[in-house]
Amino acid sequence: MIREMQRSTPALLCLLVAAFLLAGCEAARKRREARTAAAATVEAQAAATSVPVEATSIPDATLATEPAAPLPSPAPTNCGTGSTGSYTYTTELDGVIRGYRLYVPSSYDGSTSVPLVLNFHGFGSSAVEQEPYSRVIQASEQHRFIAVTPDGTNHPQRWYIYGQIEPGYVDDVAFVDRIIDVVDAGYCIDPSRVYAMGISNGAP
Repeated sequence: MIREMQRSTPALLCLLVAAFLLAGCEAARKRREARTAAAATVEAQAAATSVPVEATSIPDATLATEPAAPLPSPAPTNCGTGSTGSYTYTTELDGVIRGYRLYVPSSYDGSTSVPLVLNFHGFGSSAVEQEPYSRVIQASEQHRFIAVTPDGTNHPQRWYIYGQIEPGYVDDVAFVDRIIDVVDAGYCIDPSRVYAMGISNGAP
């Protein structure tokens, strides 16, 4: 009997392994079927609740790139085209011919604004005398500013800048305003850096 049991044991083991494998395969098949069914259910629900793509698409017209707003014109690189060097000018104001000397330093190129310095001579002097006496040209070259040395009026030549109406009075304030406007029109002047210097009657 023991021999018969020994002979039947391998057969029983084979049957048990086969049964276990069949049970495992059947369970795997059922899991696959369940996953497939669940996926199909999810897709069906999504299809039932989704909105057609056409209903949410943006009209082609709005997809077109809008034309960019035009850029502002660039600021001019030169705000004054006047030449460098020394010049003598005249202007008429209230029927009186007035003169002044202008000096523009060699460093001036019109790309940046520069200061303006008004240089007034003393009583009985003139622009021709005041310009070298004050050494304003050398200062202009060193400090990069435009210098104007104007002439007064009458004999002896003088300035009427006290606010009083005297014999021979002329409006020197209006004359200076005229000079500033003329120089500013031809050169790049910084309006916040307009200065005055002078001597005696030209420096009250």
